[in-house]
Amino acid sequence: MFEVSFQELLLVAIVALVVLGPERLPSALRTLGLWLGRLRRSFD
Repeated sequence: MFEVSFQELLLVAIVALVVLGPERLPSALRTLGLWLGRLRRSFD
């Protein structure tokens, strides 16, 4: 498939922090986690 390095994850986290800001980032990550969980369950 594809591999994601630590540096790439760090870059994505920094960009998300800049774009969303520290106050909206936790709720956005929670929503993303819920969506990914639903997507996984739909494939099972």
